[in-house]
Amino acid sequence: MFLEKLDASEMDRFVRHVIDHFKDAPEDVDERNEYREKIRKNIRNFINGANTSKSNIEAYFAAIDKLPGRDTISVLSGIQLSWQESMLKSALNKIPSKYFKHFDDENIRDEFIKFVRSSLSICYDERKTYFEKNLTTFNQFLEIKKSKK
Repeated sequence: MFLEKLDASEMDRFVRHVIDHFKDAPEDVDERNEYREKIRKNIRNFINGANTSKSNIEAYFAAIDKLPGRDTISVLSGIQLSWQESMLKSALNKIPSKYFKHFDDENIRDEFIKFVRSSLSICYDERKTYFEKNLTTFNQFLEIKKSKK
């Protein structure tokens, strides 16, 4: 099972995402630690085949989707995405579907890929801070038209 293969830091991150999903974690540090241990115990029970509530399974799926290089569908089908595939999938999932209605046209798909490549090429710099600054500036430039409405 996927969860059994997580190392300690990945499991900690997974538990944090599960706790965040429930949004009812106690504020008190001691109570929060107790709550975290309860979540860990529930996860161990799930891994060992115990019956699990629907809300816990939903939280586990939501938490899996937040782990780098993972998503629920891939985990369920046994496929692991590279960090690049995961990043692109995450970015594409945030774009409203109305923008993809013409993507059945190969020319439009090709132009989209050229657009992404050109945008990255324009912004690229070996120095990470400059690359980030260029991306921010480029995005601000693209939003000029939108902000004038």
